[in-house]
Amino acid sequence: MADSLLGLDGRTVLVIGAGPGIGSACAGVASRAGARVVALDFAQERATATARAITERGGEAVPYVANVLDDDQLRTAIGAVDEDFGGIDGVISVVGGSTWLPSLDLETSDFDHDYRLNLRYFFVPPRRLPGPRSPGTGVPRSPRSPRSTGSAAPRTTSATAPLRPA
Repeated sequence: MADSLLGLDGRTVLVIGAGPGIGSACAGVASRAGARVVALDFAQERATATARAITERGGEAVPYVANVLDDDQLRTAIGAVDEDFGGIDGVISVVGGSTWLPSLDLETSDFDHDYRLNLRYFFVPPRRLPGPRSPGTGVPRSPRSPRSTGSAAPRTTSATAPLRPA
């Protein structure tokens, strides 16, 4: 019933911020609605745990790793997802956090980090999505020709780990 309501059956959904909590829950709902989930998080263990939980329930999920505050990492990760799956049909962005200090104790660098983490990333990912834009929305459309890598190894854009699964 959920897949007919949400229309996600067989579609590729990128979940940005797929770590524990709301991100993992959103990834799970997308999977139960029939989506192929790409669990992207800044920490490999978080992305892998979400993808593993989905695959253990019989869904399809692959972990990717990128920091949303790094435009190059985000651009590379979104490009890799698009290439690996033949397009991205939907994006769920669940990223946020803050430095919990009294305002007068907060450093400007902490404020800037929190601002970028909570607001700027909404602006950047849609601009990185490939494909023609849907009329009147600015939201990219992508082809529906999924290609699975067949690997549960996390994809990463860090300098210390390979981007493509082995």
